[in-house]
Amino acid sequence: MKKLLIILTVLIGLHAGVRAQSTSFQPFKLDVTGGLDFISNGSGTFILTAEPHYRFADAFALGLRFQQAINLSATKNNVGFDNYASQCLSGDYYVTDPKQKFMIFIGAGAGAFEEQLNNSDTEIAHFGYFPRVGLETGRFRASLEYNVTGGTKNYFAINAGIFFWGKRK
Repeated sequence: MKKLLIILTVLIGLHAGVRAQSTSFQPFKLDVTGGLDFISNGSGTFILTAEPHYRFADAFALGLRFQQAINLSATKNNVGFDNYASQCLSGDYYVTDPKQKFMIFIGAGAGAFEEQLNNSDTEIAHFGYFPRVGLETGRFRASLEYNVTGGTKNYFAINAGIFFWGKRK
């Protein structure tokens, strides 16, 4: 009897998991964006992000963000770069109705941030997080996010790009 109850619970859970996806959009989506950090003093940060998502509902997507940020700085006598990489679990909540042409979202994520400072070979890993806000329309995605790296430099990013799959059904 106990085995039957466990099997039924697992089957009901699997069935519910299969049914838990968006009804208006394809469930899988891949964002590819590039961005800049305009706030750094005397330096520029270039950002590249790839983020696969799974849409559990029309208003909620869960994803994995892989981001690379390179900060170039130049002084009178020196040119250097800092390299930041992150692998984070992320979530986006779409505030607007999915039937709208422009979809506004808020989101956040947390995970591992690695930094390599001043052309060194040493990488330091930290736990970090980021809040963000953005919009999607058609295949275009743009977002503003603040990355708290847990290390020496937090950065504000302005990202824009396209997404693959994930279109309306």
